[in-house]
Amino acid sequence: MTAGVPGEEPGAFRETRDALALMAAAHRNRPFPPGARGLDVAGQDLVLLDADA
Repeated sequence: MTAGVPGEEPGAFRETRDALALMAAAHRNRPFPPGARGLDVAGQDLVLLDADA
């Protein structure tokens, strides 16, 4: 295994982190599904669970 440049992230980690950042941004930019308002998940309102995420 070859050591990278000090302070540089391994490529696989960087790609995974970037993909997760894109997915999170896409999630934040989408409206909450109207049909999911008022639904409970394990006793918690789904709107509140989404807001905490």
